[in-house]
Amino acid sequence: MLDAKHKDEIHRIITEREGVVVSIHKVSLEESPFTESNNSNYIYKISYEKNNRQYTAWYRSTKVVNNIHSKDPKAYPEQWIFEE
Repeated sequence: MLDAKHKDEIHRIITEREGVVVSIHKVSLEESPFTESNNSNYIYKISYEKNNRQYTAWYRSTKVVNNIHSKDPKAYPEQWIFEE
């Protein structure tokens, strides 16, 4: 359920940036450009296409099931990094 909510959010944000999602993978902190994360976060690596070019985005999400945008005091805040 949480994965589906996060994936819906990823598709929504990439579409807003006029891109098309190619792949979504959950990764560890060490595999990402984030310097902070903990057990209350998930990190996703997103490959997407925009204007016939491929890009990477990173999404640090929270694990709050009823509201993925809420501020969990145990988690690092939701954040995006775009490599365009």
